[in-house]
Amino acid sequence: MYQQPAPRARGRDALLWFVLVVVTFGGLILAAYLAFANSPPVQVVVATSTAAELAERHPALLQTAVGAQMPDAARDVRFVWRESTGEVAGAWHGDFDPAAYAECPVVPAPERPAYAERIVRVGEAAFDAFECDQLLIARVGATTFAWSR
Repeated sequence: MYQQPAPRARGRDALLWFVLVVVTFGGLILAAYLAFANSPPVQVVVATSTAAELAERHPALLQTAVGAQMPDAARDVRFVWRESTGEVAGAWHGDFDPAAYAECPVVPAPERPAYAERIVRVGEAAFDAFECDQLLIARVGATTFAWSR
């Protein structure tokens, strides 16, 4: 014969289930909050075939210190941009005039930006960069690399 649990036992069971559900969902919400609160700022990764295409798709990027260095005839353009923090890095093929940076000091083997490992790929070879007011710019092989400080 089946015996019904006492009303007190049913209340205790209901309370236990309620606490389990609240703790489970609360824990999931807390874990999601911590995961998104510690995530890096959103970054835009841009790759275009020409500078004109970049100007058409992302004109604000050309207003940054790094974007302003890119010549109009640049091709194979790649940028990473964290607008929220102002971090910008770019790489392109095209003209590079070192005389334009004559007033900027030369930095041997500058530290590469951690936020732009996908863009600033220069290998293990040593290179020098010009350290200007808001950016570093270097020519490695046929590619110009520039990133914000």
